[in-house]
Amino acid sequence: VVDFGQPNYMKVMETCLSTGKPIIIQNVGEVLDPSIAPILEKAIVTIGTSKVIKFNDKMVSYHNDFHLYLTTKLGNPVYTPETLTKTTMVNFAVKEQGLTSQLLGIVVRKERPQLEQMKDTLVLSIAHNKKVLVDLENDLLRIMYESQVPLLENEELFITLQTSQRTSLEVKEALITSQVTEKEIDTARAGYVPVAVRASVLFFALNDLSRIDPMYQFSLDAYIDLFMYSIDRSPKAGELEDRINNLNEFHTYAVY
Repeated sequence: VVDFGQPNYMKVMETCLSTGKPIIIQNVGEVLDPSIAPILEKAIVTIGTSKVIKFNDKMVSYHNDFHLYLTTKLGNPVYTPETLTKTTMVNFAVKEQGLTSQLLGIVVRKERPQLEQMKDTLVLSIAHNKKVLVDLENDLLRIMYESQVPLLENEELFITLQTSQRTSLEVKEALITSQVTEKEIDTARAGYVPVAVRASVLFFALNDLSRIDPMYQFSLDAYIDLFMYSIDRSPKAGELEDRINNLNEFHTYAVY
């Protein structure tokens, strides 16, 4: 892990290029250092059985396992189209919808752990059953492809087809049941959506404070800890609506 300003940056890059080790260049700005231009352009030259690339005004041995990663702390960086065509951009920024879903899972797991456990189990069950259907189809296609006799005379295919039909019906019925149950669970979880939405809005309000002064930085992990603290310490209530109001009021006060 290096950055462009390090004194040994060039040496580390040369070593990684020739040995095939991955390198992460952090704290990248919107304008990239021109030294990595040949790497981004993949200007690799083959000489005999070896591959070389020009870097730091000299030809350096190039290993096929080499990988370059660039990271930035900029909240909304703007790069030129030329840079975007030479790289693959992955945005790890937190989005409101994703955070709301994550916070919903946290509050339901705290308030109604059995419900959230059922949700997790159902998701795995549905994924497994869908995979079973795909595997059955693949087995049939494989046997048909590998068959050395006419399909109507292939006993293995006939047995597999019968088994697949029975299993497929059972799996489809299980899928229907699971999906109905999942909808019922989602309906129950929906009661806590107002808490997740409020908490998500508050996080992004905190996050926007960095536009006023860079000193105002808040990590997601620290915020989630605060959210869980609010769930634990806020007043309990017999009615869900009252509990939601207590949670929102307590957490809003805790944030401010």
